[in-house]
Amino acid sequence: MWQAHHGPIPDQYVIRHDCDHSWCIRPECLRVGDQVDNVSDALRRDRLTHPGRVGKADRRGAAAAARAVRAAVLDAVTSGTCVASDLSQVVTRALAAGDPFADHGRLF
Repeated sequence: MWQAHHGPIPDQYVIRHDCDHSWCIRPECLRVGDQVDNVSDALRRDRLTHPGRVGKADRRGAAAAARAVRAAVLDAVTSGTCVASDLSQVVTRALAAGDPFADHGRLF
């Protein structure tokens, strides 16, 4: 998607995702940068895998989460949903289904 909108990816650079979903191809979510930028993004957003992070990951795994979002969007479109805000809600619900804390009650 980056190449379709901006041309070739420069050598030694990667495409970063502002939305933190590696499966996302929305041009407004993509940024070019080097691997240091990419790791800095992950660190700042608490997306690195380490003992404190593991419990925050989607319980389905990244690939299964991507398949769940795809299936939910395809179902919605097949059912006639085509408004962007409605599809955004479909994606939000599909992602929330993998939230490891979804079943936890609130203390306050």
